[in-house]
Amino acid sequence: MILEKNKCTGCGSCAIACSNKCIVMEEDNEGFRFPKINYEKCIGCNLCKKSCPVIEKPALSEKTIAIAAKNKNLDMRLNSSSGGFFYQLAIKIIEKGGLVCAAKYDENFMVVHTIIDKVQDIPPLCGSKYSQSKVEHCFMNIKKALEIGQNVVFFGTPCQVAGLAKFLNKQYSNLILVDNICHGVPSPKIWNKYLGERRKIDANGSLVKEVNQRNKSTGWSNYSYSVEIKYENG
Repeated sequence: MILEKNKCTGCGSCAIACSNKCIVMEEDNEGFRFPKINYEKCIGCNLCKKSCPVIEKPALSEKTIAIAAKNKNLDMRLNSSSGGFFYQLAIKIIEKGGLVCAAKYDENFMVVHTIIDKVQDIPPLCGSKYSQSKVEHCFMNIKKALEIGQNVVFFGTPCQVAGLAKFLNKQYSNLILVDNICHGVPSPKIWNKYLGERRKIDANGSLVKEVNQRNKSTGWSNYSYSVEIKYENG
């Protein structure tokens, strides 16, 4: 066991760091992802524990700052969740030949991190996505890009940022880590069940085409906002 389950954040750093590839991330009965170890393959190198941000917190840059920002472009703000800061920073990094790693919906509308290097690929990464995402598969590609001097910006929850930082175990001047104020991550299993129920209620089982969890058509006064789901049947 790497860590007690109630302390594990599911960042996946241990699985990627494992030198013998004997750790995989699997969902539990509630849908959250945790490491599963194949002890027959384990060689006791302890790289998994050394990469765990809970066992030992990563040494982050002294340049850690908190920012409140708003994009000056109204369209970008309307298509974003909280001011459109992500969109603007992503554009700047890509224009300088860098990479952006952030969360998007996959073909089944489950949340997964991806790496992009084109401005036209930014929109799917915008907006809030309230579900635990798969992220660790990006860690090694981020490390390879950093090692050749490429600029990288990574957006994620504080736990995911800590997981990446601990996996890298080195400070890079060409890496920007951006986390958000997090109130806890909902289960992908619950999210999937919710979408299934909404499909039946809203659209006679039609497939989901688009999801916006922070639609602004009703405004945000008194914490009022609407979830918008578009279906293939219109």
